[in-house]
Amino acid sequence: MPHRLSTTDADFEARFSALLTMKREDSPDVDDIVAAIIADVRARGDLALVDYTSRFDRMTLDPAQLRFSPEEIEAECAKVSDEDRAALELAAERIRAYHARQMPEDQSWTDEVGAMLGWRWTPVSAAGLYVPVASPPIPPRS
Repeated sequence: MPHRLSTTDADFEARFSALLTMKREDSPDVDDIVAAIIADVRARGDLALVDYTSRFDRMTLDPAQLRFSPEEIEAECAKVSDEDRAALELAAERIRAYHARQMPEDQSWTDEVGAMLGWRWTPVSAAGLYVPVASPPIPPRS
């Protein structure tokens, strides 16, 4: 359920504090709703994402707008200054090196009855990010 807050409301501080302390992560109704949304996205893919964007964000998209083309990416990258590019590349390399140390190792073995067992860690081929655009940002606490 959405909560509408305004910093101009007399009870803003109390309502905002209550919102921040609400325990939402263990709510069964939220779990059920999220599971249904995930199942729908798995079943209908981009069309479901477009429907949910329209429903929750009141923003109309078509599936072609969900991914940047290589040309769009290249055009935006060309706008980055040499100084900023160097800083971003340094940051990316440091982040890669840091997280490479966190990677668990693959394991495989043959058990006493001859069954080959183990696990292998591999990256996902793609990932998505949902950023709600219709909701106002949460103001900083003072």
